[in-house]
Amino acid sequence: MRAPVILLVSLLAAPAAASPGVPAEIATHLGAPTPPCTICHQGTPGLGTATTAFAEALKARGLVPGNLAALDTALDALAAENHDSNGNGVSDIDELKAGNDPNATGGGNAVVPTYGCVGSVAPARPGPGAAALVAALLVALVALRRRA
Repeated sequence: MRAPVILLVSLLAAPAAASPGVPAEIATHLGAPTPPCTICHQGTPGLGTATTAFAEALKARGLVPGNLAALDTALDALAAENHDSNGNGVSDIDELKAGNDPNATGGGNAVVPTYGCVGSVAPARPGPGAAALVAALLVALVALRRRA
């Protein structure tokens, strides 16, 4: 009986799309506005999408997914080096504190948070097909119990 329940839970569980809490930690650690996920992620945030110049600079200084202490250490290293990911003469940390995107080139680099990407990643909600799947699994479980 436990195997079908475990299967059901694993089918309905939503995969993590990004490291929740990273934008909020950046804001808290630097005393800066909360940046959008796009300062690190290209496209929809998820595993393997943290490929911006700023994200690569953080990773080169010890950032690992899900480790906020490593994020703080990497941010401190960038601050100590006055690292400038976009080469505009303003350090990444100063850009973040000003509410700007450290990756942006040219003018208009103000960070504009995008829907659903400030502070954490919202969990996925099961669609209408999930209810049908649950019902089918329950019917199968009842049929198996009657056979036994």
